[in-house]
Amino acid sequence: MYVGLEHKFHNNPHLKQMLIDTGDRMLMEGNWWGDKYWGICLKTNEGQNRLGHLLMILRGQTGGV
Repeated sequence: MYVGLEHKFHNNPHLKQMLIDTGDRMLMEGNWWGDKYWGICLKTNEGQNRLGHLLMILRGQTGGV
């Protein structure tokens, strides 16, 4: 997933800038369909939010994107 995100943001400067512009805010992938692995289920407020964490790592390594 991380490699795919790197590719996505490296090849789209507009998306890369949008990610950088989030600053140091926490990023969460919220969903209503119960995905507790990649995001946070908004029905239960539970989840690992792995996508959000990967995006924050990528944001911190903007030189590598």
